[in-house]
Amino acid sequence: PLDLRKSHIYLENPSSVIFKLHIFRFFLKLSIDKYFFCVIMLSILEIVSKGCRGLPLKMGAKMITKRRVTLSDIAQEANVAIKTASKVFNGDKTVRPYIKDHVLKIAGRHNYRPNPIAQAMRMKSLKIISVSICELGTPFLGSLFENLYMQFNEKGFLVVPCSYMDAVNNVNHTLYACATVLGSPKKEDVSRLAQKGPVVAIDAIESFPGLASNLHFDFQTPYTEITERILSMGLRKIAVHLAPSRSVEHNYARKFVHVDSLLKKAGLSFVASNSGKYFDDSNAVVAACKKRKIEAVFCQNDTVALLLMAELQRNGIRAPEDILLIGCDGTYLPDNLWTIVFDTGKIAAM
Repeated sequence: PLDLRKSHIYLENPSSVIFKLHIFRFFLKLSIDKYFFCVIMLSILEIVSKGCRGLPLKMGAKMITKRRVTLSDIAQEANVAIKTASKVFNGDKTVRPYIKDHVLKIAGRHNYRPNPIAQAMRMKSLKIISVSICELGTPFLGSLFENLYMQFNEKGFLVVPCSYMDAVNNVNHTLYACATVLGSPKKEDVSRLAQKGPVVAIDAIESFPGLASNLHFDFQTPYTEITERILSMGLRKIAVHLAPSRSVEHNYARKFVHVDSLLKKAGLSFVASNSGKYFDDSNAVVAACKKRKIEAVFCQNDTVALLLMAELQRNGIRAPEDILLIGCDGTYLPDNLWTIVFDTGKIAAM
């Protein structure tokens, strides 16, 4: 598309000449419909390109001595079919040796090299892995993706990160991805992708027998141990703090249901906020701590825990002396924070 905000337009005409056309600012000030203006300018370019053949170039334009050589050019000069030339570069042994040498000699003279990506796309054999993990900006998930990238790269695969399922579908369809890795996927997404190739799920709530493998994180064991230890310390006022994100409900379902279950067995329950079963605002947590309504807070990850700690300290509340904070993922290991450590390197290797 033509961008009228830019001061230069570069085109390559049939005679392989690049013209550098300056668009004067006063044209942009005219109240002319953009489509009509584009038609006029493209017409001018066509007239100029036809009228300037053989004339010296001005305005800093550069002459292209050679256009890009294609497979069709090589086949035409070698006097062979395009299909035969293609077989030469694909290593087809059915091509006669003297034809192969003749085609390669001409290709070498023109410094022609076939595009490996285009070849792989035609053969549908690109070694591409599409990966969709939400919240890559968090240290833990970012580290997980980095380790996945290195593991696949060492084995000759190219990893394409995708933010949404539509992007995954586009990559798998257009680039013929040979496999997909999904973080906390839904069953309908797995079912759709499994029809086109292998799928590996990371920490999905439900299993997908016959459709995809699921790399399951064991949150129950560490959260059970931590909750029992907190209760043994005599702490009874326990809350959960989750920062607003797309994975809030997933975090609660995978982690804190185990804590809630143990509290109910002890005749207790989470200290709830005014808006629901967990706190989504650090200021509300601070206000509750000032009123001594909370003694321990489970946070969705270490980053959220540290941000809450900083807010508490600004209000004169110390951790762990006044309140116990529990993070998750082992990204940060300060002395005044409890956390659960996961080795992203081992997870990626699995």
